[in-house]
Amino acid sequence: MVGIKIVVLTFFIIVGFFWVQPSNWTPFAPNGWAGISAGAAIVFFAYIGFDAVSTVAEETRNPKRDLPIGIIGSLLICTLFYIVVSAVFTGLISTPDLKMKLASEQAEPLTMALQHAAPHLGWAVGIVAFGSVIAHTAVLLIFQLGQPRIFFSMSRDGLLPRTFSHVHKKFRTPHKATILTGVFVALFAAFASIDEMVDLTNIGTLFAFILVCSGIIVLRKKDPGRPRPFKVPGGWLWSGIMYAAVALVVILFVPASVPAKILLLAAAATVFALARNIIFPLLGVLSCLYLIFYLPPTSWLRFAAWLNFGFVIYVAYGAIHSRLMAADMKKHSPEHEAFTARVGIILLVMGNALLFLTRAFDLFRAAYVKLADPAGWSRISAALAQMLHSGQWTEVSLFLVIPLALNTLVLCPLIIRRAAKAGGFSKKDKKSRAAGNAAIVIAVLSLIYLAIVLF
Repeated sequence: MVGIKIVVLTFFIIVGFFWVQPSNWTPFAPNGWAGISAGAAIVFFAYIGFDAVSTVAEETRNPKRDLPIGIIGSLLICTLFYIVVSAVFTGLISTPDLKMKLASEQAEPLTMALQHAAPHLGWAVGIVAFGSVIAHTAVLLIFQLGQPRIFFSMSRDGLLPRTFSHVHKKFRTPHKATILTGVFVALFAAFASIDEMVDLTNIGTLFAFILVCSGIIVLRKKDPGRPRPFKVPGGWLWSGIMYAAVALVVILFVPASVPAKILLLAAAATVFALARNIIFPLLGVLSCLYLIFYLPPTSWLRFAAWLNFGFVIYVAYGAIHSRLMAADMKKHSPEHEAFTARVGIILLVMGNALLFLTRAFDLFRAAYVKLADPAGWSRISAALAQMLHSGQWTEVSLFLVIPLALNTLVLCPLIIRRAAKAGGFSKKDKKSRAAGNAAIVIAVLSLIYLAIVLF
């Protein structure tokens, strides 16, 4: 299927090249940098497949050699194709015509652009449409390849029930995890639109990449001598290239005096010299946060709800059966119960705070968009006033109410129970006692809020 996709994309590039109108590239960025950033946050979905390579590490003959080639090679090939396809696509149809057609029809963009530029090439449009069907099928198969193996690894580590780490006797695949993934995908696909699913997938993947980049920074500090099968060659070379790019931006685009620019360049040189081992993962974290910022706030709230669901599963099952935790302390011992209670209250506070913060930003953005007249701080102040209005918070938002109820009715009792088993309500363990008392307070406050909203 991948070969068919590459052939069809190459066909689109060759055929479309002869019908490109350079005038369609003017203006080059009609929506400015904000439009580019918003588009990058959405198009990130197209790059997600490369991380699936790492999930099949155990199924490769030589992962030390094959994984870097697969990950880096797929990124380079996809980037090259996306750039060329985007150039041809935007050259076939102007921005106003594209907006008009997207508003009136739901055709696949590449076929729509080719049909707009060359209406008589119906056979070419059919080939590209066939490639689109193959591409969608391949994407579904990739998700069915990567996600079940993530569930398989989590199950093997004790974070999910052991049944999901079973391997089929004949096909040697995690069949139960694959079935679970298929059921979840089918359920969400039945009720959610493609735009909602893409946004939720993007924010979830970006958050996972933030954790990966942060983990690299932590390992650099805590375990610098850890064996690494693969090292990016030319560390100083890449740092030098990155510094040259930063210097070029400072010189050409930063509105400052020459002495100020020299100080900025000196500071950047110091950072690149002293922190070159963490500069790239740090830039990775910042880049992911930047793209998340440009995703719709509604996707933030949905992601917060999904994250809280994961917190409940971890405290209820993963923290108890985790193999890593079992290596440090005995299962169901007072020490283990106390640790679970403390971790649970941290996740509970983080989860509830994230739910209300994302809901607040969603309300603020909606109010800010409606207020077109005031400018500057006046508009922000008016939007904040509307956001804090009591009527907004008493409306039922399923992505706030459902996870909040789950935290209140499931997570809080779990924390209270763990704290009680650890002896946390005695004077011996102040931290466990504080965790149990905090869970009681949060449960009461959450129940009051849910009662106001629902009744």
